[in-house]
Amino acid sequence: MTETELKKLLKRIEDGTATDEEKAFLEGWLLQYAQDNETAYQPAEILADAAMVWDNIATGHLKPAVNSLWPRIAVAASIVLAMTIGGYILLEKQAVQKQAAMNIERLVPKQSGLVLTLSTGKRIALNPSASGNTRVADGTQLHQKNGEISYDVGIANNESLTHTLANNSGNKYSLALADGTEVYLDAQSSITYPVHFKAQLREVSVTGQAYFKVKHNASHPFVVHVKNQTVEDIGTEFNIRAYESDAATTLVEGSVRVRLSATGKDALLKPGQQAVVTGNKLVVKEADLEETADWLQGKLIFSHRELGDILEDVSRIYGVQFAWQNEGLKAIKFNGAVSRTRKLAAILEFFRNTNKVNFLIKDNRVQVIKAQ
Repeated sequence: MTETELKKLLKRIEDGTATDEEKAFLEGWLLQYAQDNETAYQPAEILADAAMVWDNIATGHLKPAVNSLWPRIAVAASIVLAMTIGGYILLEKQAVQKQAAMNIERLVPKQSGLVLTLSTGKRIALNPSASGNTRVADGTQLHQKNGEISYDVGIANNESLTHTLANNSGNKYSLALADGTEVYLDAQSSITYPVHFKAQLREVSVTGQAYFKVKHNASHPFVVHVKNQTVEDIGTEFNIRAYESDAATTLVEGSVRVRLSATGKDALLKPGQQAVVTGNKLVVKEADLEETADWLQGKLIFSHRELGDILEDVSRIYGVQFAWQNEGLKAIKFNGAVSRTRKLAAILEFFRNTNKVNFLIKDNRVQVIKAQ
């Protein structure tokens, strides 16, 4: 007798539609345990014993004695039915929760979400892994190859066209501008730029995080607008990070000038320096270049960095939400490095192994808790 058959039988007994033979079957099961009624039986044991009793009835070894134990049978039917159905619902719920947790930990960096917005406002979803040419509504022809977008240099340049490329995937994506400047976009980042640079200033604007390798041209300065500041190239490679309320510009090679839009205050950076702008305050300090450019190498490198900040990056990369047992856990600082190209489980395991925090998967979110 299967689980489904047993549950149907118990239901028929409760409804009063069971045959005498079926009632005898349940009575036989009840008699078998009458002298040991304090024992707690598992659903698997019930099924095994039920099958044995049913076999006895089927072969004539157990005769129906329906009336004598019928009140007790009715009660037993209700109890067993509730226990069987309830037990399996609980097991099923636990299995679903376990599967959901496994699915979240198996997450890889988001693979889609590259969107190109034209001057008209029309949005085009692009495949980040695609290769080939695409002609869009404004007549522009794009080339996609090896995770980079470039433009057809032969296109007529008598129109002032502006595009915005938004990278909502978990991997970096690159863009070759018309002047030969290379831009790398991190997860949840965007850049707005002219398809052709026609003015004296080559101007773009960014959100999120972007790395620039500027094609220097002294007669046509390259300017990046980000939040409430401008970054002017003076022959350079630099990284801009502006996810949070502040924005950090880190110089790798050459020279850049960071200027506050509201006050005009500026700073000329040397390689290895970082300008951090918070509101109308500009502070220049030494930078950790390895940590600054870790995302270009597919890594998360952190030196004395708070867990809250680290997991904000993880959330952007994997598209997963974190909940906190208490706010104090966000301030725990860590040193180390993890790959941001592997499954989420590898990152969670890194922090678990520090014995400072643990993670629980609940309601499709990752809860950060204190390690026990």
